[in-house]
Amino acid sequence: MFKFPIVPNSGDSHQTSAFWFAVIVPFEHVRTADKDKIADLNNNVGDVSGFTGDEAIKTKDPFLVTNQIVNWQVRSTKSSPMLMASFRLAPGKYDWTRITHAGDWAMLWAFDNARDYAAGIKRVSALIKGRGTVEEGADFIEPFNSGLKFLGRLNSPRQRESVDPNTGRKEVSYELTAHGFGEFNSQMAFHPSFNDKNAVEKDSALSALAQIGRLMYLYASDGQALSTEAWQQYILDAFLGEGASQREDASPKDLGDNKLFKNGRLIIPPVVPHLLGIPDGDEGHRQQPVYAKILNCFMGIQQSLTDDGFESFLGTGDSSAGASSDHPYKGYAFDKLTYLTGVFPPSLAQFQNSTCWQMLQIFSHKPINESYVTLRADAHGRIVPTYVIRQSPFSSQEFKLKSGVECTAFVELPRWVVDSRMVLAKDVGPSDSYRVNYSMTTGASYATDNLLSGQDIKQALSPPAYCSADILRNGIRMKTDETYSRITPNNWAADSGLGPARPNDKKNVMNKFMADILMDMHLKWSGSLTLKGVQQPICIGDNLEFEDVIYHIEDVSHMGHIETATGRKHFTTTVQLSSGISTESDTKAHTVYPHEDSRHGHGHHDLNFESSKDVVDTELINDKAAKPGH
Repeated sequence: MFKFPIVPNSGDSHQTSAFWFAVIVPFEHVRTADKDKIADLNNNVGDVSGFTGDEAIKTKDPFLVTNQIVNWQVRSTKSSPMLMASFRLAPGKYDWTRITHAGDWAMLWAFDNARDYAAGIKRVSALIKGRGTVEEGADFIEPFNSGLKFLGRLNSPRQRESVDPNTGRKEVSYELTAHGFGEFNSQMAFHPSFNDKNAVEKDSALSALAQIGRLMYLYASDGQALSTEAWQQYILDAFLGEGASQREDASPKDLGDNKLFKNGRLIIPPVVPHLLGIPDGDEGHRQQPVYAKILNCFMGIQQSLTDDGFESFLGTGDSSAGASSDHPYKGYAFDKLTYLTGVFPPSLAQFQNSTCWQMLQIFSHKPINESYVTLRADAHGRIVPTYVIRQSPFSSQEFKLKSGVECTAFVELPRWVVDSRMVLAKDVGPSDSYRVNYSMTTGASYATDNLLSGQDIKQALSPPAYCSADILRNGIRMKTDETYSRITPNNWAADSGLGPARPNDKKNVMNKFMADILMDMHLKWSGSLTLKGVQQPICIGDNLEFEDVIYHIEDVSHMGHIETATGRKHFTTTVQLSSGISTESDTKAHTVYPHEDSRHGHGHHDLNFESSKDVVDTELINDKAAKPGH
């Protein structure tokens, strides 16, 4: 299991100086649609673009922004497929609302020391000026410590102006908002008429756009089912990778075989992978890299890293990269135990006007699996956009050891160990709002695509898992949001099973799997920590250890600002945490909750009270002492 220490970089004076800079990559062509083509009603060609090919991703010289950034914030959360960022820039040489536009690429780096800042800005300057290569730039700074906090696209560059009523002084600033992973919002353009290849002109770009939906339409019509990973791979390849087939004879079989057909679905400027430290690679990506080139993906059941390496399906991931035991970041890269479970019979309604992210969620087998996007270090230490879909990694040691189900023990996840000197504020503890005592998961029948009921549920899933003792105390408490188990049916084939235990084994596998995760959640700690700025790529989906408690990271916010009066820079990192258990769970065959930790006093026994009578007597003594004459 991988552990990384978050410690002060110079004794108690961590982050004596905070630094940051940003790069904005503007496109050459702001206007893309040709109004003359739109106004030409005699032209039946659907494509009204003013240019195609390399011109579409042609960029101007990037802007390197340093001291003008007086305030910034970046937030990543498991509950959203979006990396959010905002930047406030002081007025200066440029009017940012006129030289930058919605859709331009933006990146931000933040540092806790001057040395890494100088190395980072040197590397980036050389790359954007064309005077360096990725390989040369990699020597400037260790990739894992590169400080990259944001990669995405500008959403709304705006100018803010206000006048102080007392002094009449005018204040001007520029506010830039940006979104990461917006590529996952790409939608499917499909109409049933597209299925008729004669209804779409062969020379029309619409023909290519229709192929994703057309193939899925054919597949849905056949009523065949694909596994979770087959759907996930196809959707990612079709939307973010090489694209769907343009062949007229494309058939449902092309989906099942997961074939790739190069039509350049979503192309990115070549400078973007260069700034991430990703070399050009094969000739097909040299001029027109697709988004999948920079997207690292993990699909499967995660386990502690072994010498077998790790697997990845797209972009920077390379199974051979993890095969060497001396690979510098091998311990942090995900290792795959086995494939995801779940089989999905498709429905045409699921494909119409859906986004890439929505389709990935439909075919994700929730709540057994979870998925999220984040910036994360790959096996080479490069911080890159990452898509993760994995079996829920919150299983207890007891369940993994005794059930025989292939799963991920919570204590096996990569862990960031925080030094107490890094903490500026903490708010942690248990909460009754997380109490769950009833868990039931239902699905669709693989054979009939109908919801299971009655005897079928008993045979395929067995009854719900519940804790009668807790129900007697608190009533039934079910988790009803989408993150956890719910009675509402979801769209996976129930008879596809989970792990080695199959429905005909008469084992309550899926409900017991979720019950192990959900029950006793009210005994686990949650809350937040505010830290001095963390330069390393701490991210959602990993674990964090602090004061003998192992938490899961649900949300990470990085913030920086410059004090108006003093000019001093501040950089902080705030993490939202869940599922906290004692670190004694690392060495025991069962889960130890924080209140059970033998190294810390717990309960009223710390007060040396032997019974409730001692508590009453003490209260009476205190009461008498407070009265006159006693």
